[in-house]
Amino acid sequence: MFKKLLMTSAMLVMPLVASASSLSIVGGSTVNFSGYNGTPASITGVYTQGQTGALSANVAGTLYATYLGSESGYDDSFWLQLGRRVGDQFKLTEDERLGETISLAVNAGELDFWFKDSSGGFVGNDGINTLKNSSFAILAGKCLTTYGCFDYILGFNDAGGGQDHDYDDLVVGLKLTPNVVPPTAVPLPGALVLFGSALFGAGALRRRKQAAANMAVA
Repeated sequence: MFKKLLMTSAMLVMPLVASASSLSIVGGSTVNFSGYNGTPASITGVYTQGQTGALSANVAGTLYATYLGSESGYDDSFWLQLGRRVGDQFKLTEDERLGETISLAVNAGELDFWFKDSSGGFVGNDGINTLKNSSFAILAGKCLTTYGCFDYILGFNDAGGGQDHDYDDLVVGLKLTPNVVPPTAVPLPGALVLFGSALFGAGALRRRKQAAANMAVA
């Protein structure tokens, strides 16, 4: 009985752990398309459906962006951090080798990235679009044999393609690694404190009875 009480108390003080995806899609709608072929051979199958809207980080962490391929006559590029338009460390282009990765520390909230083509305009995750007939689709994440796993894959449709909307003109994989937060002590509710005191008292009483029984036998 005493062991059962101990097990019950341990279950009561165990913290509740909730798991959630690091990235989420805000707003937008489903988009269906065909003609997608802008990825390396390590992606099995092709995409025919994606999501419009914006990507948001659920937690602070490090965002990784990996170049996965392109099928475009334009010179397209992908940039992290919309407010900072200089510094190649935040930029991926079609000239990169497949698998080239850039990273940026991000806070929880809407991510700061944008696509640009050689016509000079851009399409941002914040909804700003200066390119006619251009957009990007948020595609389901996949694990690739060579390049690792991604939370989502982004497919860009540049202005050069007109109305084709195959979302393969520049393909980028995104992955967010959350910051590791050290665990903090959680104060016990008053009821658990009283329950613990009762357990301690029950144990002391049991030991006292056992000692008395041993003395009687002696």
